Amino acid sequence: MSVKYQFRGNDALVQNMFLLVLFSSVIAFHWFILTYMSWKILISNILFCLVVSFSFRNQIIVTDNQVIITKYFLLIPYKQYTGKEIDFLCFSGNWADSDDACGITVTLNGKEIHIGSPKTMYELHMNLSPYAKDKII
Repeated sequence: MSVKYQFRGNDALVQNMFLLVLFSSVIAFHWFILTYMSWKILISNILFCLVVSFSFRNQIIVTDNQVIITKYFLLIPYKQYTGKEIDFLCFSGNWADSDDACGITVTLNGKEIHIGSPKTMYELHMNLSPYAKDKII
């Protein structure tokens, strides 16, 4: 089993959603934190949100006969997708457009999986295109 392509990087969609939920809760309850607690707790909550958010990562491995996508949190794998080949590949933006995308969408066995970030989406799309049955360029 030879590895044709391997990539490991940030999972921007999960990171952004996690930051949105955590920061909105901090903003919603900041009056409570500042009234009954201190600035130190508010700052520590914000730092905790950032550290936890940036610990979401993903990895894709393309071999001769299998594609494996693994999602990680704090270096611990929590979700793994496998398939024989990539069914469909496109950018994760509106209408599969790269202008407002935050990564790429890979379809394995009919399941859409978001991987990558805005910084890595062009490299991922270019390198995974030869292994996809169908793609939007």
